[in-house]
Amino acid sequence: MGRRPKEDRDLVKTVTVGVKLTVAEREALDRLVEVRSAELARLTGERIEATASGVLRWLMLEAAAARGIPTGAGEARPTGAPARPRATAKAPKGKPAKGRKRAGGAGRP
Repeated sequence: MGRRPKEDRDLVKTVTVGVKLTVAEREALDRLVEVRSAELARLTGERIEATASGVLRWLMLEAAAARGIPTGAGEARPTGAPARPRATAKAPKGKPAKGRKRAGGAGRP
């Protein structure tokens, strides 16, 4: 079962931005994700796993707010999702998932 659609469709994240980072920058981003997760847990009392994209959005919103740049997002809010096990989607039986080959060799009918 999928997630319910957000009631405010303006809050749906639909734009993708590609970012190239050095190894050191990626390590710093990973550390920021850990730090942000700890901050959110302390603020909310719940275990929350921040994501790299959530941290980048949070940093952008904070920087924009400090400079008076409107983002349409209101005030910067904590980002991340409560930590919970993710269900894995299974391909229907009898037909391999798109882009995957059946086990046991290629060319089987």
